[in-house]
Amino acid sequence: MARRRARRGSARPVLDFLTRLVRRLLQFLRRLLERLGLLRRRDRRRRPSDLPFFTVEVDDMANVRLRWTLPEVALDQRPIKHVAIDVRIVPDEGEPPPWSRVNEVSPPATELLIEQIGAGRREFRGVVVDAADEESPNPRIVQVDVPFRGPSDLVELTATLE
Repeated sequence: MARRRARRGSARPVLDFLTRLVRRLLQFLRRLLERLGLLRRRDRRRRPSDLPFFTVEVDDMANVRLRWTLPEVALDQRPIKHVAIDVRIVPDEGEPPPWSRVNEVSPPATELLIEQIGAGRREFRGVVVDAADEESPNPRIVQVDVPFRGPSDLVELTATLE
């Protein structure tokens, strides 16, 4: 058997072999670390979609009713865990304060009633949260003005003389 000598400058087969070898070693190490629990498997699922519809209504008793429509879950998304409802007061001047979590409403519910909220301008935010606690990228925000109401009229007054 005659041996062929490689020509100078033909390092391409060697580079291809080394590239395949390094890839296989990296795949092996990744699988080993995942099995040992030292590396989490990457989940390539998309974040949850935003709420397509989100509204707020205020009644005469200063009750706020929030309503929304849940987004459809695509095949490359996780199931919806809940819709997080946040609130903050909108000041007349300056930066608004951070958001405060009011409630987390699990599907299939699409409504939340907050009773006897104080007077003032408020913003409500609806955030979709999936089973991996990933939040939707662009939460819906609605604003409402709750008017100040003076005390109610006196209904009955009874005086007793002694």
